[in-house]
Amino acid sequence: MLRAIQRLMVVAGVMALLYAFFTTGSHGGCSSATPGDAGAGGAASPAAERCLQLTMGPSPIVLVVLAALVLFAIGRVRRRAADQLVALVILNRFTIVVAVVAAASALIAAAWFWSLPLEVDAHGAYSLWLPFPFASVNVDSSPVADLPG
Repeated sequence: MLRAIQRLMVVAGVMALLYAFFTTGSHGGCSSATPGDAGAGGAASPAAERCLQLTMGPSPIVLVVLAALVLFAIGRVRRRAADQLVALVILNRFTIVVAVVAAASALIAAAWFWSLPLEVDAHGAYSLWLPFPFASVNVDSSPVADLPG
């Protein structure tokens, strides 16, 4: 039974690290000014020339859920396991649950993040539906003139 607890904790730790690795990334882009976006004098309006930078990181909520699942599994074994076989079944099931939760959270967050549009309209507005609670995303919007180089 001690090996099953160790396996649960190792799987939870490895899956937390993999989740953190696969939910770290960034992408960005700038809107291109079109002739319809031109202001007075034919110059592109500053609102039309904006850049968005999205940075994704692991959500603390998912990491807390993984830790809570481990603690809940150990508590359930202590309270409900009548013998070693029942304890092993509980621990093995929770090991699978921890792996599935971490993998599903990473896949959902990555798919959601990479499908976010980087479009800024002529008024400098943008709308994003972020992958909360599967990942945390920071959004940085700046005019093209503020970019280095």
